[in-house]
Amino acid sequence: MKITKRQLRRIIKEAHQRNLHEKYPGPGEESSGSGLIHFAKAYAALGPQVHEQIEAIIEAHVGRELPLDSEEFMDVAMQQNPAAIDAGVKGLWDTNLHGVDANDELIRIGEALEAAQKLHQGDE
Repeated sequence: MKITKRQLRRIIKEAHQRNLHEKYPGPGEESSGSGLIHFAKAYAALGPQVHEQIEAIIEAHVGRELPLDSEEFMDVAMQQNPAAIDAGVKGLWDTNLHGVDANDELIRIGEALEAAQKLHQGDE
């Protein structure tokens, strides 16, 4: 297949634009490099009803340091709305909860939400 000079220029221009976009994201896109800031933005987008549900789970595991397999943590998790937990997990999953930029607290938040989700699904 032959490509014209015009097509080649367009391909190079598009590749260049993609590279620039990756280096310098536009307004409203993640550019902080901080997992915690990315998490905060995603958390804010979830809405107050979801906040109430997942805050109880996070407070139980991270704040009160309840083990995920403790009866008290399981009770707190089971009192929450499973749809809110699912929305929390889905909304926060791409915030690098488990990635290289994640700090200890973000990892623990991810573990708590996943454990609560599994309890509602009957996996544990």
